[in-house]
Amino acid sequence: MSFTNHATLFNNYSLPSYEEALERATGGKVCTVVEYVWIDGSGKMMRSKSRTLTLDSDFDSLEQVPEWNYDGSSCYQAVTHNSEIILKPVALFADPFRGGNCKLVLCESFAWSDGSFAALKPANSNFRHYMDDIEKATKSEDPLINLQQQYSMLSRHTSFQKQPLGWPTRGYPSRAPESSYCGVGCGVSAGRPVIEKHAQTCLAAGVKIHSAGMNDGLGSGFFEVGPCTPTEAGDHLWMARYILQRIGEDFNVAVSFAPKLLPSYKVENHCLARISTISSRATGP
Repeated sequence: MSFTNHATLFNNYSLPSYEEALERATGGKVCTVVEYVWIDGSGKMMRSKSRTLTLDSDFDSLEQVPEWNYDGSSCYQAVTHNSEIILKPVALFADPFRGGNCKLVLCESFAWSDGSFAALKPANSNFRHYMDDIEKATKSEDPLINLQQQYSMLSRHTSFQKQPLGWPTRGYPSRAPESSYCGVGCGVSAGRPVIEKHAQTCLAAGVKIHSAGMNDGLGSGFFEVGPCTPTEAGDHLWMARYILQRIGEDFNVAVSFAPKLLPSYKVENHCLARISTISSRATGP
């Protein structure tokens, strides 16, 4: 079975750019499209939806993005009779998919504390909410963090079948997994277009992408974000993960961050942290 690249199919339509379409729809008012991005209740998967905003002035600030909501019962975060989850924007990025003045906004999610709907509490996957205390406790050391995310790319990823890119239909690759680390050439490299497009798109979004390449195991990749402050590191990592999943859609490639994709294969995916502090950066005796 052959698959059609949906990005190519979409581009075959005679559509105006988002900027032109927004100007037509709003009569020349300041208008943009914002993609709200959040982590669902699994703590691993990301969700997003778009909203058209009409603004009183040029769009250049996170404060101009209003809070929003979504159905938490579809995201492992709420029951159906009390399913509203509130989105609070926390980090703003350029939207490299729509272009123009459109934005991607990473959000924290909050659930209602009780049936009175008077107070909010962090949703079950909102650990970012507690970063303020960590930032204050470590401020004197001015920590800088670099995060490396490793991942697998698959042409099939179901409950019954996992087919990493470049692998034979049955069995394992003929070469040792370590031959693919920063590998070049057929047989040791698979998925380079995804890796390159991801890095390019992250740069366009303003994500602090530090490096990218092939990882151990055919069909595996990695990227790094940083150096960043602690909260910023998490924001940029999650947005880079989101962009990677979006790029995978264009190539019909599933992306897995699972630590152990195949139990019988020695390759593992990690998220590695490198931390620098004033003490570790100090020079001299």
